[in-house]
Amino acid sequence: MKTLFKYKIIVLLLLSCFANSLYAEQKINIETNDQKVVLSIGSIHYFFTQQGKMWALSHIQAGNQKIVSPINKSESFFSRSGEASELTIIENNSKEIKICFSGFENYPSAKVFYTIKADDSLPRLNVRIEGIEEPTCVYRSFKEHAKPHGAWITRGEMVADAEEREVFIDGSGPFVFGHSTIGNNDIAYVWQAKVKPNVPQGKTQQKSDTYFKSGIKTDNNGQSFTYWQLRIGKNEPKEYAMIWDYNLGGRVHDVFEKYYSDVVDSQVDFKSYKRNYNATRAIEKMPVRLSSPESFVPGYGWVMHEYYPNGQEAAYPFATECGIQTAALLSYEGLATNRNWEKNFGLYIIDRLPMWSDSNQGYFVKRRGGYTRWGYSNDYKNPFPFQEGGNWGTAEYIYLMARIGNDKTLKDRAISLMKHDIEVKLDLDNFFFPPCWNPDSEKLNDHRDDWFITAGLGYCAVVCGEILYPETQEKNILKLQIN
Repeated sequence: MKTLFKYKIIVLLLLSCFANSLYAEQKINIETNDQKVVLSIGSIHYFFTQQGKMWALSHIQAGNQKIVSPINKSESFFSRSGEASELTIIENNSKEIKICFSGFENYPSAKVFYTIKADDSLPRLNVRIEGIEEPTCVYRSFKEHAKPHGAWITRGEMVADAEEREVFIDGSGPFVFGHSTIGNNDIAYVWQAKVKPNVPQGKTQQKSDTYFKSGIKTDNNGQSFTYWQLRIGKNEPKEYAMIWDYNLGGRVHDVFEKYYSDVVDSQVDFKSYKRNYNATRAIEKMPVRLSSPESFVPGYGWVMHEYYPNGQEAAYPFATECGIQTAALLSYEGLATNRNWEKNFGLYIIDRLPMWSDSNQGYFVKRRGGYTRWGYSNDYKNPFPFQEGGNWGTAEYIYLMARIGNDKTLKDRAISLMKHDIEVKLDLDNFFFPPCWNPDSEKLNDHRDDWFITAGLGYCAVVCGEILYPETQEKNILKLQIN
């Protein structure tokens, strides 16, 4: 089975390499004259204008609609930059357009490069700044309104515009997805900051020294505008990319639905992988931890279990919930995007985890009534330490992955986890379902999750009604009658 999955993943990843090169190219263009330069990628246009021999960003336009402008003319390139006296067109062909502004009033040695590429799967404007250690770039909504509102998400944070809160960019997911509504105008955006990797031992957070924020400013007439700001730290790369869009639907998830998959995919250059690519290394290369927008939300997306044996340093375990949730998120997104490499890669990860055992050497152990939980983590010094737990969430994850990937063996094992809970653990006479379970004594020993004792009955009802009863069609083996 493992060999088969490895073959499937190699083939699918290689096909993805070629599929990536078949993406429709973005339409790019540059328009120049004595008064203006317009960079266009897709339907988004960046207008730079010249007055008195000095250049500044005028506005950003979606189709024919002006949506974004600089916070003010003298700071259109970065804060306190002043206007630019020089414009250089570096590249101008059907594949790439790159321009450079220089000769800034307050920073004579600084340069700002803007690049768009036809083979980019996203309508991104790439920005690189030279000659300044800690630039801050600020943009604002072109229009104003009495009550603008909006929100954005980056890894680990959800922030409303009204909060005016600044959040660091996490190197493991250096993206910001957001939208801001100003009257009848809903502005959607994606920022991708380039930051250095920062991976402390035993931590999943990769805090950078680059920060994003949004806010709302109100004038004396009661009219307000929204602004967006990226502040780049001294030791971070002075590069970022941005996507602007208009009236996608008024929700942050509208932005996710249009751009999330391609943004995550863009972190990996499929075309760089050769035919001798080792699929086992894909777990390290693919951005699997970004496979769902919900993984940004604290306590809602999957989390990395960090197991510290005997209070010592992290032992980098195979943590079952981390692995299973990552695989599940890949499978779910594969279902939504219809990308087979995600569906199959989720199953490949599951196949690599030491999940099933008859001798206490897996996360689940075979007992009377089927498989049940044995532990949650494993490392090289402490193989499969016993820890009581439950099957409820994991059984559903595994079942849904099996259905998406058409894996009968995996589905049967998920059903086995559910049957064990219904036939062995469930006590309908006393309306009792133990959240934790000792698979050796076959009774509850651990009371740390007592809140689930009665709530678990609802779980059993859902599992029986939606999954177990339709799958088994064996009414006599179930203790819970379906109405």
